[in-house]
Amino acid sequence: MPSEVRSEPPPRLPSPDRRPLEQPPIELVIFELLLLGDTLAVTSKDALALKNMLQAVGWHAERVEPAQRRNLGLKMVDGEPEVIIGEDADGWALIAADGSVTVSVFPTAVTAQVNNYKSWGQSLAPGLAVLLDGLAKILDPSAVQRVGLRYVNRLMDRAADKPRAWQGRVSTPLLGPVLHEELGDALVSAQQQVDLAWSPTERGVLRHGPFKDGSLGGSLSYLLDIDISDAGSGTFDTGRVLSVADALHLRALSVFQASLTSDYLAVLRGDKT
Repeated sequence: MPSEVRSEPPPRLPSPDRRPLEQPPIELVIFELLLLGDTLAVTSKDALALKNMLQAVGWHAERVEPAQRRNLGLKMVDGEPEVIIGEDADGWALIAADGSVTVSVFPTAVTAQVNNYKSWGQSLAPGLAVLLDGLAKILDPSAVQRVGLRYVNRLMDRAADKPRAWQGRVSTPLLGPVLHEELGDALVSAQQQVDLAWSPTERGVLRHGPFKDGSLGGSLSYLLDIDISDAGSGTFDTGRVLSVADALHLRALSVFQASLTSDYLAVLRGDKT
């Protein structure tokens, strides 16, 4: 008689602390929505209509430019993955004059990049709600393939002349070679990738490590690049997509906080100096 196979409960992260940071290290945030269904052309009229809708929430796109997106896919050939390059998709980029926001709209993909992110409720959620409503009215997409959210953080300290300067700030288990007795102080950069999964559809990638930061005169900054996605397909619905995006935001926040020490988080919040 075969033994019973017990499914393990999904891994969990503690609920994130939602208090704002006085010194947010976020360089940019990218929202990505992949769509399923018939491929429809995105016209200049569609792009201009979205531009006008987004003005109401402060996403002022002074420039509307043609854009192209190359469709990439994977297939298995003799047990090995092979990249498949599909046809380029034509779309439009809506770009703020100061570069703070860029929205790109293609027949099967929509992205929004925010470079002056302050908080989810202030910088991204209102714009996404209008963007998704606009897509529903203008393009009428049928189904969602994937929702993704990426936060690129740059932790900075002009006094950090060695990677070990991040000890006590970045969570010790992540530091790895930075703490190596013989090699640690000689490191110039050490980029690592951690693949995470919380369910069959919800996954994450954490790319992190110290690097020599030319904008700070060669001091060693620390990268925390957090990419969380949900590939649960379903009918396109603005409320559902916003709910998934909000859940991804909280997951990314939990990963961010789990990557740093409580003392350093207190410094970023302004509770400690």
